[in-house]
Amino acid sequence: MLKDKIKAVVPELTDADFVGKVILQDDGSGPYIKEWNLAKQRPTAKELADAKPEKPAKADPVALLVAFLRANPDIVRAIS
Repeated sequence: MLKDKIKAVVPELTDADFVGKVILQDDGSGPYIKEWNLAKQRPTAKELADAKPEKPAKADPVALLVAFLRANPDIVRAIS
């Protein structure tokens, strides 16, 4: 999975970064990075091809929601 390869190359990324900051897309010929809205350097095609992602642990949906809301405080303000 491309997301796991990206996280293997840039391990400080969180799942929340993939909502609005790193946009992945697949137009039918395989997934790719459509947008990279981070100050961190975008991984090269070679880095992604060579990446060895760890098997992801089962995601805790509550932890994912908390991480997303912490990373996007404007959403919290909008619903308050």
